[in-house]
Amino acid sequence: MRKFFLPAACFLAFFSCKKSNDTAFPNIAVDVNLYLSQPSNAALNSVGNWVYVDGYGVKGIVVYRKTQEEFEAFDRGCPYDYNVAASRIVLDSNNLVFIDHNCGSKFNLLDGSVQNGPATRALKAYAADYDGTSILHIHN
Repeated sequence: MRKFFLPAACFLAFFSCKKSNDTAFPNIAVDVNLYLSQPSNAALNSVGNWVYVDGYGVKGIVVYRKTQEEFEAFDRGCPYDYNVAASRIVLDSNNLVFIDHNCGSKFNLLDGSVQNGPATRALKAYAADYDGTSILHIHN
């Protein structure tokens, strides 16, 4: 019996002490209207384009136009290391994935899911309601 418990206790102690940055992401209230007629948001008038919106959420928001009627909005804070000053997701140079160059995590452009860790949680998503003409309401 003793031969079983000692290795099991060592195994549990080793893995329970492993530090993980992947903690619960803060829930910050977001409620903002983006006017697509403004020059700073003009890129959102075309499918496949995106803009960064500073001053909201934990590290700002990235908004991506998925289709004529659909937009995605994600917090730019990486769920793995959002509390690190240098951590902020950006679109990679090919505009195919979001990446946090600080920890190396990569996220799907269309739904924010993890493509490559160390992050294990998807990006924080916000609702993005489009009025069909020129106003995009981002909120949680």
